[in-house]
Amino acid sequence: MKRMGMYVLILLGFGLPANPANAILIYNDGLTHEVSTTVYEDIHIYDSPSGEPTLVKLLAGGDTVDIDVFQNSRFQMMGGVISDGTLSLHDYSQAEVSGGSIDDDPLWIGDFSRLTITGGDFTQLLRVLGNSHVFIHGSNFQIDGMPVGYGPVTVPVGMLTGILLDGQIRSLFTIRDSATVILIPEPATLLLFGLGGLIIRRLKFKN
Repeated sequence: MKRMGMYVLILLGFGLPANPANAILIYNDGLTHEVSTTVYEDIHIYDSPSGEPTLVKLLAGGDTVDIDVFQNSRFQMMGGVISDGTLSLHDYSQAEVSGGSIDDDPLWIGDFSRLTITGGDFTQLLRVLGNSHVFIHGSNFQIDGMPVGYGPVTVPVGMLTGILLDGQIRSLFTIRDSATVILIPEPATLLLFGLGGLIIRRLKFKN
């Protein structure tokens, strides 16, 4: 795992030694980093001093606690697990989740940020606020047990379930402050839609 940031230790009390779980690992160099082992520190991702966005990728084998993304920087979760913390997006940041699982605290998506979900396993509360946007690619979506179509979610709270490309979502959600959650067909479903439309056009042409 490539580490180019710096450590900031936060103590729980005066005179107490710093516990690794209370430390923060900061990535702020405008480069790309891969995490494929256990990281006991919270991860904070910032732009570089010159304004270049930083990208951190969580891969298979990676295990982290809190991940906070700021400014225009990005986080990609392609595998691994956020096992003892949460994913939080701030300040126009972006995250893409295509694998792995988030097992503990709620996701917090705010401050004009953007989250795209195509895979992985979600079972935690999803909070979407502050003019942020969440795009979820999948199929068989239901809210509170009732099937829903693709497009923007029109209720502010509920239980969202669905099948992702490589996993599933079963998550309570809250949407407020002009934020949006948009349900999008996964590529295989789009292909079926396209084939169906092609067949219909051919039938019309023959008739």
